[in-house]
Amino acid sequence: SPGITAPAFTGEDLNGNIFSLSQMRGKVIYLNFWASWCSACLKKIELFNDYAPELNRQGIEIVNISIDESTSVWQNSVLERSIQGRNLLASSGHERNIAQLYDVEAVPQYFIIGKNGAFAEKAPSNQPEDIKIQLLNLSKTH
Repeated sequence: SPGITAPAFTGEDLNGNIFSLSQMRGKVIYLNFWASWCSACLKKIELFNDYAPELNRQGIEIVNISIDESTSVWQNSVLERSIQGRNLLASSGHERNIAQLYDVEAVPQYFIIGKNGAFAEKAPSNQPEDIKIQLLNLSKTH
C-alpha cells in the first residue's frame, strides 16, 4: 500500500549486469510483472515500448520482471519484442524470487515506486494510458 517502502531486491538483468532497486532511488519506477505467455501483458508492454522515450525523458524507469520459468524463453521474448527498460527474471533475485517478494500471483501486475523508494498511489484504472499519466504526474513532484 502507498507510503510503505518497496521491498529491496537485487538480480541479474538481461545482459547479466547486477541490478538492484536501491540504485534507482530518486527516480519514479514503473515495476511491471509479466510473462511471455500472457497476451494481456504483451499488449501492455507494446504500449509502454511506445511510451518509453517520453517516460525516459522525465527520468522515469521502466523495470520489467518476468515470471517465466525458462531463461531462454524470457530472453527471446525480450529481444524479439525489443522490450524497453530494465529486464529481469523474477527467479534471478539473489535473496528470493522477486515476484514472491511482491506477492505477485498473477500477471499482468504492476507497482509504482516513488522517488523516496516507497510505493506510490496506482492509477485510477489499469489502462496503460492512465498509468502513464500517473507516472508523469509523480515525476513532477518532489
